[in-house]
Amino acid sequence: MCRKFKKKGEPLDVVVARKIGAPFNEELAIGAVSPDGNVIINEEAVRVLKVSESYVKAQKQIKINKIKERLMKYRGSDVYENLEGRTAIIVDDGIATGYTVKAAIDFIRGLNAELVVVASPVIAPDTLVELENLVDEVVYIYSQEPFYAVGQFYKSFPQVSDEEVISIIKKNKG
Repeated sequence: MCRKFKKKGEPLDVVVARKIGAPFNEELAIGAVSPDGNVIINEEAVRVLKVSESYVKAQKQIKINKIKERLMKYRGSDVYENLEGRTAIIVDDGIATGYTVKAAIDFIRGLNAELVVVASPVIAPDTLVELENLVDEVVYIYSQEPFYAVGQFYKSFPQVSDEEVISIIKKNKG
């Protein structure tokens, strides 16, 4: 089934959430921070890896600073409008642990969106189950094991530059 969500004139915006990586491996997510500073933590990972509370607090502040910097660069503001009565579609290029998208969901819910949809080409199966309990709909193409990393599903998986993000937002201003 294919649905067209975006109507002419509907705004495109960006939500910046940042992963908190484990002390020994930044790529291993132990949580994430949303634009309003809320933290979603993988309590089990923090316990098993013996991550200190002081590490999490320090990382939270670092991530908040980076989020604010990116929001100013991308949007010119870190203030969002209320989404009451509207549908928010959170798009991600791939979801593994899901901590950054969970932080984005939490943030969007705080803006009172009527419906929250997550769309991604690939999602880890266990994360898909979690997300289905957090949002109104999850739209995806692939969610099967073995799922090692998002990059395994792409021929080329480069980082998106700040300039590309800014260009896309400007081109699609509602």
